[in-house]
Amino acid sequence: MTLNKKWFIEKIQDFLTIDPSNRMSTDGSLMFDPNALVGIASGDDPIFKEYKQIIGNFHLMPKEAFSKFALSRSAFLKYTSSNFAL
Repeated sequence: MTLNKKWFIEKIQDFLTIDPSNRMSTDGSLMFDPNALVGIASGDDPIFKEYKQIIGNFHLMPKEAFSKFALSRSAFLKYTSSNFAL
């Protein structure tokens, strides 16, 4: 499986359409539109360093978040940079 923009957008849209956590408890209507605008950026984009400066050192840049959360879980080890075709 190749992870590309289309794959990510489909997964996000599927989640927003199907997952019960995107439904209002009162009437079952959607909280977030499944056709939401989705942007994809390189983890090396300088904007993330700017975010860290503005928000604070506790804010994780993409590579930091991936190292902290995904790499510590064996299920995500198959998703290395060689799998990503963005």
